[in-house]
Amino acid sequence: MKRQRLLSLCSLIAATALTACSVAPPIDWCETRRCTAMADKQCLYTRASVPDHPLTLADIYEIANQLNLHLMAKQREFALQRDLSTREALGMLPSVRGTFTDLRRSKNTASFSESLQTGVPPAPLSISSETHQQRWDISAVWNYLDFGLAYYRSRQEYTKALAVQEEYCRQVQNLYNDIAREYWKAMAAKVAMDKSEALLQRARDQRAAVSRQREEQAFPLIQGLSTESFLVQFQGRFHRYERDYHSAMAELGLLMGLPPGVEFTLAPIADFATDVELDDLAVIEELALGSRPELYRSDLEEQVHRDDARSAALRMLPGAELYAGQFYDQNRFLLHNYWLEAGVRASWNLIDMINADSDKGLAQCRAALASDNGLIMSVAILSQVNLAWNIYHDNLDNYNDSSDLARVHSDLLKAAKREKALGKLNDIDLLKYEIEGLQVEVEHIRAYGDLQASLEQLNNAMGRPFHYRQSIVWESADSSETPERVTAAVRYTEEESTVADTEGEDVVEQWMTDLCRPEDATTESSTETSDGTEATEATETSASEETTEENVEATAGATEPKTDASEEEIEIWML
Repeated sequence: MKRQRLLSLCSLIAATALTACSVAPPIDWCETRRCTAMADKQCLYTRASVPDHPLTLADIYEIANQLNLHLMAKQREFALQRDLSTREALGMLPSVRGTFTDLRRSKNTASFSESLQTGVPPAPLSISSETHQQRWDISAVWNYLDFGLAYYRSRQEYTKALAVQEEYCRQVQNLYNDIAREYWKAMAAKVAMDKSEALLQRARDQRAAVSRQREEQAFPLIQGLSTESFLVQFQGRFHRYERDYHSAMAELGLLMGLPPGVEFTLAPIADFATDVELDDLAVIEELALGSRPELYRSDLEEQVHRDDARSAALRMLPGAELYAGQFYDQNRFLLHNYWLEAGVRASWNLIDMINADSDKGLAQCRAALASDNGLIMSVAILSQVNLAWNIYHDNLDNYNDSSDLARVHSDLLKAAKREKALGKLNDIDLLKYEIEGLQVEVEHIRAYGDLQASLEQLNNAMGRPFHYRQSIVWESADSSETPERVTAAVRYTEEESTVADTEGEDVVEQWMTDLCRPEDATTESSTETSDGTEATEATETSASEETTEENVEATAGATEPKTDASEEEIEIWML
């Protein structure tokens, strides 16, 4: 009867659960997508913070480090991989199990025994356990085979986490390379726009005057149409400068992680420098083979497959485990209710040896393939270095030629202005010389941008961002140094990185930044420009000198009341 009631109750509960599932309202995925889109848009515009001053290249690098969504995703991937490594490491611990049993029976387990000898009556009924039983035990088991497999799995996950770190470093390096390329495109277009805008109105006025004189037949037809065509082409070039500028700025905003509509400006450059001296090509190739994250990742991938082979070989061994525990049973028929137990158990799956041997061979083949891929990648990296080397020198020659041409056109424009003052040239001829000089100057700036982009391309091919840097000076007052976070893309090459046992996404981001921080470049390069100088060194202006003098006077005045302080306190205060 009780059994029938229990079955009826279970059937009722199951029917109720199925009915609730069947009447559950369907999910409105369109509404879900709309809410998610609104939340994403709000998040993008909330986190987009841009300084109110014009941005230097170093500022753009810093903002990209903080806001680029691809870098954030890679940091989360690293955090996930690190947690997987920790989980596998916990598998090396022995298992500790505890059980508790409270059993009640409706009838006892009385039994008798029958003798095998004929004529001997059976023993009377007897019991050796009670109807109410209560027992518990706690035991620890350590399996050396499981320990070895957990060790190799943990090491594999940790190696994969290091591979994600190398991917992060390379992603940051590629980001810096893309930013440098788009920045110099935008800077060249911006300078061209600023300098063309001053001549654009004059060109429009001269075009209207030439068109009016041509209609009045006061100007030769061929000469008038030729002049008007020249001025129209200049207007078209101005619009191309605008298009190039807006396109490059949009790409920069995307690389920085800014949503569309966030406005920012670029700081003008006060001095264009070409003071980089490259090392020999053999030295650069050696640095590239020792710095590229892809090669480190290839080595890590090979290590993962070798650990797979070791795990497969371990599975071929018999499994043995040590166990020990304490047991309790309240059965009053037992002589001892408490006792300790320890022992060894061994098992061997002979059929699994065949699969393990096959897995070992496959893992060894994968390790050999990873080694071959690393060799192929090394050849490709050397080709990239040689290509970047040649492109840089070609752009350097092009920049030198454009510099000579810019000086010639500068002298030509000065001579044309003198001729105009003497009345030998008219306004249209002078405007033509100015437009031609502007075009030469714009090409000169573009050549410099190509030179800078090719230099960063060489650094990217080496896997060492900012290894070679020009001493560029921005007109911004806060651009004298490269921010600390800008150096986050360069990995350690002298010492092995270590992972701090910390938690939290902010800690992971800081760890990834510190893990990829460069060491002093003076130990790596013999050039004067690759010894860790900042990418943006600002020259001291007269205003800053006056401010420095005022600060010195104020500091000198502030030190007078500290005559009673100890020498150590004064030294710390001055620092």
